[in-house]
Amino acid sequence: ALSGEYDEIAHGAGLAVLFPAWAKYIYKHNVSRFAQFARRVWDCTEKDDEEAAMSGIEKMSEYFRSIGMPSKLSDFGLDEKCIDRLCDLCTFGRQRVVKSYIDMDYDVIKDIFRLCL
Repeated sequence: ALSGEYDEIAHGAGLAVLFPAWAKYIYKHNVSRFAQFARRVWDCTEKDDEEAAMSGIEKMSEYFRSIGMPSKLSDFGLDEKCIDRLCDLCTFGRQRVVKSYIDMDYDVIKDIFRLCL
C-alpha cells in the first residue's frame, strides 16, 4: 500500500518500515517460527523462544538502519493522517482480510501501521 499510494517510496524501503512492525505485532502467534528465523538468520543464541524472536526482530531492524533504510513512517514525511487511507487500500475499503499468521482486518492493519509511527 505504501508504494502503491506514494510513488516515491520504494517497495524495499516500505518493507524496512513495515516488516519489523508486522513481526512485533504478529510473532506471538507463532513464536517458535520467529525464534527459528532469529537463530538461523541473525545467529541469536537466546534459549527462550520468545526472547530469541524479539532479539531477531530487533537485529533485523538494526540491520535495516545500518544500511540507511527508513525505520518509521515519518522518515517518508508521513504521519498518522495517512494510516486510514493505507488501511483502506490494504483491505479494499474493508472488504478484504489479509491472510497471515492471523487474519489481518482493517483494525489489525491499522495497529501495525501505528507501530510504524
